[in-house]
Amino acid sequence: MQQQEVLTNECQEIIENNIVYAKRLARKFYKERTYFNIEYEEYEASAFLGLCSAAKRFDVNCGVDFKSYSYYRIVGAMCDLLRRGGFDYLGYSVISENKGEKLEEGEKRKLKKIYY
Repeated sequence: MQQQEVLTNECQEIIENNIVYAKRLARKFYKERTYFNIEYEEYEASAFLGLCSAAKRFDVNCGVDFKSYSYYRIVGAMCDLLRRGGFDYLGYSVISENKGEKLEEGEKRKLKKIYY
């Protein structure tokens, strides 16, 4: 059985203050998609995972704005979603018919152009 991690109050506050930002990035990613078998909710869930990951690792004393720090974690989580082909509703395994298939070169270039 997996043990659940407990978030600190500071971490929860950071997440609550930036949920709209994560949703905005998910919406932007969804609008610009070329991979049509993934639903918007999956982009949003992936963005939330990236946001939580960023909040856990963020050091308030480093002098960096959280949105700048979290951008690459959130976008990276959504890129991981595209690489895997989607979420499975019972877990996080790939549900697409083309499991393990890599993004085509055109999709890679488009992602780099838009998000990096």
